[in-house]
Amino acid sequence: MVVSCVPVFQNPLPGPDREPRLFGEWVSTNETGDISHVYFFPRQTRWLDVVAVGHVNSPAETNGVSVQVFEGYAARLDDLLFLCLRKRPAERNTAQEETSDTGDFMILSADLSREGWMAITPFSNEKLQEMIESGRLEGRVEKGRFVTSVRVSAPGEVLADAIREKGLAAFLNTNATILLKRCPAQAE
Repeated sequence: MVVSCVPVFQNPLPGPDREPRLFGEWVSTNETGDISHVYFFPRQTRWLDVVAVGHVNSPAETNGVSVQVFEGYAARLDDLLFLCLRKRPAERNTAQEETSDTGDFMILSADLSREGWMAITPFSNEKLQEMIESGRLEGRVEKGRFVTSVRVSAPGEVLADAIREKGLAAFLNTNATILLKRCPAQAE
């Protein structure tokens, strides 16, 4: 999953929406042959938990597998699907209160195909930085020596309106798309 160098959102998109096609195990192989598994688990509410396990085929070379745990929900904007996720601290093994007013969220575009593929694309730091600096969205840009961090503070409804107005492509970092394949045992 994508975690570093993506913008964070104080207020995620309006939701949650249940999307059962997400649930189960997905696998991805990157250009270097590294295999990752991503598991989507439903909660009794419309929220979900996501566990991403990276380096599963090379734990010795990478000093162990990488495990990240997220919580959040799926959100729909017209016929577009998004994942609004926040990282769950490793020391906390239980779900946080299911409100969108605690913790910064990352928002990812999720495109599900009938053939069992899912493309996950993060929002672009650079594109959102331009929107904040031009006054289109409220937020903060912090330029570091090596990395620029972007935190959008605009309400989720304002972000949704901006996506409708400008189109999804104006927000995404398409160079960072992750392609996942549903594991055969999880086929619909």
